[in-house]
Amino acid sequence: TEEIFRNDDIKMVQGLLEELDEESKQIIFLRYTEEKPIEEIADLFGKSTNAMTVRIHRIIQRLKSRYHETHYD
Repeated sequence: TEEIFRNDDIKMVQGLLEELDEESKQIIFLRYTEEKPIEEIADLFGKSTNAMTVRIHRIIQRLKSRYHETHYD
């Protein structure tokens, strides 16, 4: 049963990622799938490192919030 919960969680997270705007999806992909440094991602999007750090934090917070809304309803 634990594996079923993990599969459901993975599907839920994938669905939440699909809800993101295209730029946010690209940022998350680059950071967590490609493991690019924040500085490099910031350069790609023409932002400062600090601004990109804040952007990533806000995207993650939004995903966590949506996960909890969906998961605990």
